[in-house]
Amino acid sequence: MPIVVECPSCSARLNAPDAAAGKRIRCPKCRTPFPIPDRPQPIVQAAPRPRASSDTPSNLDLPVAKATTTFPNAPKYDSKLSQLDIEMQFAWIPPGTFLMGGNGVKDNPQHRVTISKGFWMGIFPVTQAQWQAVMGYNPSKFRGDDRPVEMVSRLDCQEFCQKMAKLTDKPIRLPTEAEWEYACRAGTTSEYWSGNGADALKKAGWFDGNSGKETKPIGKLAPNPWGLYDIHGNVWEWCSDWYGLLTIENQIDPEKRSNVHTVLLRGGGWDSDPDYCLAACRFRSSPDSRVFSFGFRVCFRLD
Repeated sequence: MPIVVECPSCSARLNAPDAAAGKRIRCPKCRTPFPIPDRPQPIVQAAPRPRASSDTPSNLDLPVAKATTTFPNAPKYDSKLSQLDIEMQFAWIPPGTFLMGGNGVKDNPQHRVTISKGFWMGIFPVTQAQWQAVMGYNPSKFRGDDRPVEMVSRLDCQEFCQKMAKLTDKPIRLPTEAEWEYACRAGTTSEYWSGNGADALKKAGWFDGNSGKETKPIGKLAPNPWGLYDIHGNVWEWCSDWYGLLTIENQIDPEKRSNVHTVLLRGGGWDSDPDYCLAACRFRSSPDSRVFSFGFRVCFRLD
């Protein structure tokens, strides 16, 4: 089976023979040489989104979380972690129920999900300055202290979380897929938290229509109603779940563990088209994949 890879220079998608894994090839379009990862995964195409809402099952006519920016019952916490001369800011994500999936994404049919406990989530993707301070090196292609770190695998991100947990005495971790989409939507049900269509996406995220083919410094576009920036686009964000098929069944605090050896990423990246940046879109890759559009953000609970 051919391997689908992306040229780091011109973003052309190429079919490389399976035997090319771990070797270098030259892009036939721009002639740039680049390495093929040892165990790359096929690029997963997002299903085209229909313009009608026919994918909404009848068992969803129940109250769901509403968009709001203030939470009077949030636990007392100053929302900042300051270690090693860096600061990481968090927003409170309250417990609640939401409609996960839909928007025409075939492997994420709309279904009711309850997040039973609130948690704190990084308001930005982890930056290169934060990664450098904790890990001691910077793997990113697009350099800048205030740009999101990229070229990091899920395994790398888990190591970062473990080190941050020791530094801060907080259980820092990657969000589950359900936690990520719940926080991204922030009480909304549209394609993006900012609305429907590419014009709405431009207000909220960096993608192939406005990024200039590179990551952007964090926090330059509008935050969602719960205070999260860059939740659409800029970099794909690793989740803790292994990939698994979703159904229309109601769920409470789901976390996928399966025999499929690929892990979920969400949100789309600077090189993604709008369909990949949908709140419902799912992407998967090997946990050791390092790609210049793969990054992450962290979360934790105080209980």
